[in-house]
Amino acid sequence: MPAMCRVCTHAERDAIDEALVSRVPYRNITQLYGVSKYSLSRHLTGHILPYVARVRERQDHDRAGTMVARINELTSETRDILRAARTGEDRDLDIALKAITRLERQLELEAKIEKVINEGAAVNINLNSQWLELKAMVVGALAPHPDARRDVLKALEFKQLEEAG
Repeated sequence: MPAMCRVCTHAERDAIDEALVSRVPYRNITQLYGVSKYSLSRHLTGHILPYVARVRERQDHDRAGTMVARINELTSETRDILRAARTGEDRDLDIALKAITRLERQLELEAKIEKVINEGAAVNINLNSQWLELKAMVVGALAPHPDARRDVLKALEFKQLEEAG
């Protein structure tokens, strides 16, 4: 059974999380809260980063929903204009053609949004989970070699900090 995360069970977890998210150097956090650099790195990688990714995904989903609602509203209004221009007392083919052109653009935009949502989300999620699985496999395989395992963990921590900064 895996050990409990030392940061998750720490009395000052919220302050530690805030320090990690604010990119306070590990040595400073270690001195303030008595948690090892390795515990901080594992907590950041295993708990904070996935949580932030889920929050961002929800925010993106909410934004996308708002955009789609706006596009739907605009499409509905444009259809009303088109209907009125084609069937009203003052039939106006010029306005009807402009409305049709506008509807075409809106459909094109909807198609682009749908493609981005369907392809982009799957790629990001798959790459992140593949990376975490690979990292876990490599570190696990090095269990019989503590010095090599420590060096790899340090290298991965450095790489993560380099990408974040």
